[in-house]
Amino acid sequence: MDEGRELLILKSSRRVFLTCIIFLFSFSLLLDEVHSAELAVLKGDVDGNGAVTANDALMVTKYLKGKITLTPEQIILADMNNDGIIDNADVVSILSIHVGTQTEKKRQKCQRI
Repeated sequence: MDEGRELLILKSSRRVFLTCIIFLFSFSLLLDEVHSAELAVLKGDVDGNGAVTANDALMVTKYLKGKITLTPEQIILADMNNDGIIDNADVVSILSIHVGTQTEKKRQKCQRI
C-alpha cells in the first residue's frame, strides 16, 4: 500500500471514531433526559395531569369497583404505600395529599417510585 492511501484510511478511521464518540455522547445525554423525565413522575398522579387531585382518587375508586382499567404505570402511581395492592388505603392517601393533611415525611415516602 502506498503512503497516501494509508494516510487516507487513517484519516477516515479517525472520522468514524470521532463520529462514534459523538453519537455515544449524544445518546448518553438523551438517556439522562429520559431518566430525568421518569423521575419527575408524581406518585398519586394517576391521571397524569401533573398534580395529585380528587380525580386521581376517583380513578382509583372506579378501578377498585371494576368500572375502569388502569395501565401498569397508573397502577404503580396509585399504589401509594408501595405494598403491591391497590385498595382504599391508597385512595385515602391520595385524598390526604390533595387536601394537604398528609405529613411531609409520609408524602416523601409515598412519592418514591
